Amino acid sequence: MGYLKRLEEFLLGSPREFSVRHRVLNSILLFMIILFILSVIINIALGKSRFVVMIGLVGAVIYLILYIISLKYRKFYFPAVMAYGVALFGYTPLFWLRDGGMTGGFPYFLIIFGILTAIVFTGKWRAFFLIGEVVVVSFLVMIERLNPRAITHCPSSQCVFYNHFWGFILSLLVVIIVALFYMEKFEVAHEKLKEYTVRLEELSRRDPLTGLYNRRELMDRLNFLIKVFSRNQAHLSIILIDLDNFKKANDNFGHAFGDRVLQQISREWSKLLREGDIIGRWGGDEFLVILPHADAQGARSVAERLREKVKEISEMYSPDLNISLSAGIVQVNFQREYIDLEALLEKADEALYKGKREGGDRIVIAS
Repeated sequence: MGYLKRLEEFLLGSPREFSVRHRVLNSILLFMIILFILSVIINIALGKSRFVVMIGLVGAVIYLILYIISLKYRKFYFPAVMAYGVALFGYTPLFWLRDGGMTGGFPYFLIIFGILTAIVFTGKWRAFFLIGEVVVVSFLVMIERLNPRAITHCPSSQCVFYNHFWGFILSLLVVIIVALFYMEKFEVAHEKLKEYTVRLEELSRRDPLTGLYNRRELMDRLNFLIKVFSRNQAHLSIILIDLDNFKKANDNFGHAFGDRVLQQISREWSKLLREGDIIGRWGGDEFLVILPHADAQGARSVAERLREKVKEISEMYSPDLNISLSAGIVQVNFQREYIDLEALLEKADEALYKGKREGGDRIVIAS
């Protein structure tokens, strides 16, 4: 399957570099080259005149040049317009007059021409070629009606086979190209859906204001870490944080101002933590920090750095802002057989509010 994919990209262009319509154009040009080469071989086998053989050779050369321009030089409109213009205004009248008109094999081509025009082009070029097809066919039908002798018929079994063969090949062409077009559309849509799903999943885990993890994600990660760390008895500590005087700041300066402060604090805190540490918004002006491989004293050092950063940001915005940090720290005791996560968080909360009762701007380790 990998070889087929590489061959397809080699012949039609990579989906990363070519649009769906451009790849469809490349496939049409490639098929036209193959069809003209086949027509040369068949016409030689049927003993057709040199003129008929030359028509096929010229067509193969024209479409080969357009294919190279489209694939190698990544041009779209010039080869597309030239390819369709030559087919509609050159080969359509020629084959119509030399191959039996409406009773010949070329009406197959005109149906397919309209379908592929709708796929390859948009806007004015689509309208131009679809209207052009109607005008050209109407003109040729009128000629056939007024002067039937202008049409060359070939009643032999060879000609009938020839027409049926081209009808089959062209029908196969349109089926393959339409399938390619919609398969590619489906693949693009599927990739976008996967991308949106990943983004939506990430957004569902994040707090929309600060970009930190939300409460649900914090609980999931904490549960997971407790299960992992309980096996090797490693240190794990939790810091529950509340911003002192933040409500007053909101009341005095407005909620938009308060949101900006929260966003800046969140950004600066994220820079201070180690890789592997986890921080999230617990709710309102409360935050939770999970510190793997840190005991209570190590967690205190981290909390002190976070506290200093809050003071720095508060003074930067306004000396009267007076936002500070109170924190409760709890170290998980893995000596116990059962770890009650709710009880751990309650201990951290009690330590936090003990600090707030003592005037705030305090870091308290739960007993």
